[in-house]
Formats: sequence, C-alpha cells, structure tokens
Amino acid sequence: MIALVKFEIKKIFRNKVMLVVLIFGLLLNAFAIYTNDKMNSSNQYMNGKFKVYQKIKGEITQEKYDYIFNCYTKVNDLVEKGNYETEKPDVKYFTGFVFGDRTLFKRFLKDYQYIINYNDQIGNALKLAKDNLSYYKNPEDISLNKKFIDTFTNRGVSEYYETTNMTNYLAHVFSTFMIILLLLIFVSGIFSEDMEYQYHQILYTTKLGGRQLFLARIMAAMVLTMLFCLLFYLEDFAVYHKIDILEGFLNPIYSLPNYQYSSISCTILAFDMLSIFTKLICLFITVYIIALCSLVNKKVLISIVTSFVIIFALLYFNQVFLNPFHFVDLKQTLYSYQMISIFHTYLPSIIVYFIGILIEFICISIIMYKIAKKRGSEKHVSHYPMGIQKNYH
Repeated sequence: MIALVKFEIKKIFRNKVMLVVLIFGLLLNAFAIYTNDKMNSSNQYMNGKFKVYQKIKGEITQEKYDYIFNCYTKVNDLVEKGNYETEKPDVKYFTGFVFGDRTLFKRFLKDYQYIINYNDQIGNALKLAKDNLSYYKNPEDISLNKKFIDTFTNRGVSEYYETTNMTNYLAHVFSTFMIILLLLIFVSGIFSEDMEYQYHQILYTTKLGGRQLFLARIMAAMVLTMLFCLLFYLEDFAVYHKIDILEGFLNPIYSLPNYQYSSISCTILAFDMLSIFTKLICLFITVYIIALCSLVNKKVLISIVTSFVIIFALLYFNQVFLNPFHFVDLKQTLYSYQMISIFHTYLPSIIVYFIGILIEFICISIIMYKIAKKRGSEKHVSHYPMGIQKNYH
C-alpha cells in the first residue's frame, strides 16, 4: 500500500505542468502578502520602527510608556505648529520625517495603552457580569454570566510585542484558498481520468483491484494536502517575518486588540497551531468532496466544475453550523465572545465547532472506507473488454 501511495504522488509530480502551477501558486501567495496596503512602508520607516521597537518591547514598564508618550507629544506638537521639513530626510527623526515619527509613535502609544487599560476594561465587564448574577433569574442567563466571569478572571498582559503584523499574519487566509484551488486542479482527475480514458477497465484486472487502488489514491491526496499546507503556511510565516516584526507568539491571544474578547485563553502560538490543524481537517474534507465528484463523473472537466460549485457554495455559506469551511477563517469566531449552550452548559463556540467538524470528518472517512470496501468486493466482469476477466482464486 505504501509503495502504491508513493507511486501516485510521484505520478503527480512527474507532470511538469503541475509543478509550474504549484510554484505559481506560491509566488501568487507571496505577492498577495507583499501587496497588502497596510504594509507598504518605506525601508527608512521600517528601520526607524525597528529601532524604537527594540527600546519598548518585552516587559511593560512606566518608563517605556513615558518614553513613547513624550516622543509622540513632541512630534505631534511640531506637526501642529508646522515647524518641520518635508523635502529631505532629517537624521534627528527615526523615520527621517516628522510625519513618519508621529505615525510611528501614535501606533505604539495606541498598542501600549490598550495593554495597560486591558485590565480596567475587563474589570468593568466583570463587574457588569457579577451584577447580572443578582439581576437575572433564568438559569441559562446565570450560567452564561458565570462562564464569562470564569473566562475573563485573572486575565492580564505583562509584555508588549508588535501587534499589527501578527494580527495580519493570523488573519491571512489567501494561502488556504490557494491550497483549495490547487486541490481542485491536482485531485479532480483522481478517478474520472481513468474512466475518461478507459483505464479503469484495465486497472480492475490487476492483482490490487479497486479497493487498494481507491485507498491508495485517497491517501496520496491526503499526503499531497499536508505537503501543500507545509509549503504555504511556512511561506506565510517566512514572508510576514521578512516584511515586518513578527514576535510575541507566547503572549496570550487577547494581547492583540482584535482578540480582546476571545472566548478562549491561550497563547498566540497555540491559536496558530489550532488554526492550522482545523484548516487541515477542512482541507481533508475538501479532498473527500473532490474525490467523490471524481468518482461519479466520467470526465475530468465535469469533475472540476462539480467540485468547484460545491466548494464555492460551502465557502459562501461558511457561517452555517457544522460547515467544515467555517474553519478557513477563524478570526470572526474569536473577535467576539461567542458561547454555545450544550445541555444548559455554555462552551466556547470554537470548541463546539471543532468537535462537530472532527466528528463530521470521522463520519465521512468511514463512508469513504465503506466505498473502498464495496469497490473491492464488487465483481466488475461485465465491464471488462471481451475475453478479459478478473481471477478471484
């Protein structure tokens, strides 16, 4: 079986057109990151940003906050008074220009103030939730507020790391869409190509038969999916790390302003790993969808079109409960505090979705195995060319 899986993978990569498509997809993904409008900053600005960042990153202190606040106040006053040079860079400014420094320190000040004020913001929300316990009488409302208190109590951020690039990195989904597109191109002919060119009549006469060949091709598609994920998600990290500061993976996810009300308390690294794992499950289900379409269509083109329509519909309605493509983009689930009641017990929506999609994946895997088993037990004698029959002895 392993040898057959290796053969199927090698067969794909022996096709030079497929390799060109893969390389083009990687280049397109890198281009999509580089052309993000939020990151079109000059080298001079980025060098200045890095110098300031080295002074303020890490443990949050009053001294660092005062430094940012004083620098911002100084350059902001210069801008308001109109006392500045715009034609050529000035070495007394980190970015070369007063406007650049004002933008730089304004961003750092906003990030620092968010972290410093986070405990107060959460404290106000916790006070409201505790007041609700005495106000509400409904058991579900009481349970929801208790869960909120349990989730947000003892939250706090003690270290600062640049947030904008990290937020953009976690929100990047173009690479996943590229993987889905590549799977449509690479996997759509997994079975329909044999039927289109009448290879299946010969393959069923081999010693391996339909069952092992079916399983081997599904496994090869899974391995191909994991390889795509490795290439594209490593590229995401490398490119985002290259274009800007990407640090603080051990900070809590709620240290990023967009995730301040996240229903789970974990590190950014844990969230990133969870995101990749859930996307992988989604992509495995994508493989199953494409494989089933390839199984029922005798033309590769029709298989591609059918798969595309189904996947596009699932992507469009990705907020529907237990839609596997909900995990293509997790940020919307964690931007706000979302809980789901299961037997009067509130759980974070992301956990409920994850368990549901995992069960869905297992069920589809069982169905695919039964299809493989059926293909192995069926006698395809009537489909063979005259004079050719499979030997079952």
